[in-house]
Amino acid sequence: MKRLAVVLLAAVLLLAVGSSAFAKGWDYWMPKKTIAVSGTVGIAFPLGIAIYPGFEWVFANWKIGNTVPFSFGVAARAMLDFDTIYGFEFGIGPALTAHLGLRGLDIPDFFQRFDFYWGLGIGFVFPTHWWFASPVGFFTIGGFNWFINKKLAFVLEGNYFAWYGGVAIGLLYKI
Repeated sequence: MKRLAVVLLAAVLLLAVGSSAFAKGWDYWMPKKTIAVSGTVGIAFPLGIAIYPGFEWVFANWKIGNTVPFSFGVAARAMLDFDTIYGFEFGIGPALTAHLGLRGLDIPDFFQRFDFYWGLGIGFVFPTHWWFASPVGFFTIGGFNWFINKKLAFVLEGNYFAWYGGVAIGLLYKI
């Protein structure tokens, strides 16, 4: 929750600064009609190691105040969890996503390569070995891509499938 608050505060601060402070070339890392696939590996809380394959299609771009570029898409992520107590669990979640890239800003190149994203949808986890857990609930993702080049990026993200959270690192490739 704190991470979301920090990200939202940063977005508000960016919007509060006049457009003259931004480079005229501020642009999208995930432009309209982008199709991307991702694969990450991480820790699935409370007890496992997980693989998170994913897919995303960007269907819209919008610039707030003709300056701040947001991309919107739909994504699907799966979770293949190898739990240390209960064995294997599988999760899947479709989500609506939003991206904010720093490409083209008047900042050092290292920082221009960041693309922050958030997603919200419905998550499903099967089988659920916990007596208190429903197999259906919210699915959220949030993190960043750091683009090595125009097609390939490192990914660091946090996610939450119904009742099962995790963090992961991996790669994203734009087709």
